[in-house]
Amino acid sequence: YGNDFAALVWQDNVFWDGSFDWDIRMADITDQADPQVFAVSDIFNNDEQKPAINGNIVVWQDGAPGYFDIYGADITDPSYPTEFVVSYVEMNQEAPAIYRTTVTWQDDYFGDWDIYAADIWQRNKPVESPISWLDWNQKNSAVSGETVVWQDDYFGDWDIFAADISDPENPIEFPIAADLSSQENPDIDGNLVVWQDNRHGNWDIFGYNLTSRREFRITDAP
Repeated sequence: YGNDFAALVWQDNVFWDGSFDWDIRMADITDQADPQVFAVSDIFNNDEQKPAINGNIVVWQDGAPGYFDIYGADITDPSYPTEFVVSYVEMNQEAPAIYRTTVTWQDDYFGDWDIYAADIWQRNKPVESPISWLDWNQKNSAVSGETVVWQDDYFGDWDIFAADISDPENPIEFPIAADLSSQENPDIDGNLVVWQDNRHGNWDIFGYNLTSRREFRITDAP
């Protein structure tokens, strides 16, 4: 959503000059009977993928496969999105998430996946900081308020971890779900964290309340 419209975003495989590449599109769905579609980023011969949106800011991974960076755009005026760089360094930055002025992503600068964040309050000077950069892999981050969540294979299988980033220079990391089976693909809104979990032999959805510090099961279907 933007200042005065409701929006959704997606990656779109567009045919350009004899070949396809991925671009970012958005639709103003304020009038659901007549959605208005706009291009957010459509650089030829460059793939823009995995968009996320919060407020009037869209973020995505951008580049040739094997060398993705994180970009964003202000879509306050959807006809003229204002694009900016969030993180542009060697190696890959992928799968961004956003909450207000905080953008998170997975980054393989050191040879495995780590979680990084940037404050984009000043669009021309994003302030970047590591959230979790231990050995092994941290992937698929999500952010809400001052909490970042991700999946982490530090213990040999995928678990769900989180960090309090109220002090970006000193994130405080803690486990959410570290069962012997796999927990993957977390998401967060407010004080609720959810993820997919196969501790019962098939994938179910579990949740965790950050306020009460209690886990709960959401689905139990076969």
